[in-house]
Amino acid sequence: MNYEDFAHPSTILKSNSQSSYDIYFINLSKKKIFHLYDDRGCDVLASSKESIRFLYEEYNNWILDYDREEIDLLFK
Repeated sequence: MNYEDFAHPSTILKSNSQSSYDIYFINLSKKKIFHLYDDRGCDVLASSKESIRFLYEEYNNWILDYDREEIDLLFK
């Protein structure tokens, strides 16, 4: 669900509270996927960890504590 800043999902989904959306941006040429899971965060996937290493280095402080160990192991 992507409605943390809204009182109820129907305010986004035009009164259809039964609907929900998974939001993905897919870049086929760069082989990357950006998954917006809510207004607080996202997942970034890539075919190569080197192609997103700059994100790890530049935005390391954005990594959630419960994901940090696994992500650090991947990039070390």
